[in-house]
Amino acid sequence: MEKQIEIRVNAVTLVLAGIMALLAFGHLSGQYARYFLGYDDLKGLVPLFDLNAERNVPTYFSLLLLVFAAQLLAFLAALSYKAGTAHVSKWLILSAGFLLMGFDEGFSVHEQLTRWVRPELGSGNVGVLYYAWVIPALLLTAFLSLFFFKFLRDLPAATRWRFVFAAGFYLGGAIGVEMLEGWYVEASNLPKGTYDFNFSLMVIVEECLGEMAGM
Repeated sequence: MEKQIEIRVNAVTLVLAGIMALLAFGHLSGQYARYFLGYDDLKGLVPLFDLNAERNVPTYFSLLLLVFAAQLLAFLAALSYKAGTAHVSKWLILSAGFLLMGFDEGFSVHEQLTRWVRPELGSGNVGVLYYAWVIPALLLTAFLSLFFFKFLRDLPAATRWRFVFAAGFYLGGAIGVEMLEGWYVEASNLPKGTYDFNFSLMVIVEECLGEMAGM
């Protein structure tokens, strides 16, 4: 006898949104303590919830979201194969892509691209291209949009638009807000590797309202 698992989407969404809100609050509190109260560490609590840092609570939460998404996409590929429907390979490619995104989230591979691309832009101000990894990211996004066009077109309308909106949130945060952050850092003449409270607010939009919300 087959067992059925019921997943209440609204409940899952509410729980994840609550976690995101707590992470945003933890980041905001830590950055306020850093820039207005002079506490850079607070026994490790500030870096632990810093959305702009790596290998901390927000990073691992984002990593889990990506890995679970990859598993769900692999499950959909298996269901499509069993049902004999089209686009099995597309579901598998999406699953593999999300695993790669999870690897990048854990090890910040994309930031290495800036070191390779940035010198090609010259020594002058580059504005929104300050974080130069966004250039290959935009090109890859354009290619994938064309590659998955038929796949998206063949999805049920409700599912298709959810995919589109989710991608819009994720890419709007990961690339769009990142470009604004780069412009801000350059325009503010902030020393390399240092930020301010305004930048920290932008990071909330990028990470929580963008990437995490999209996931």
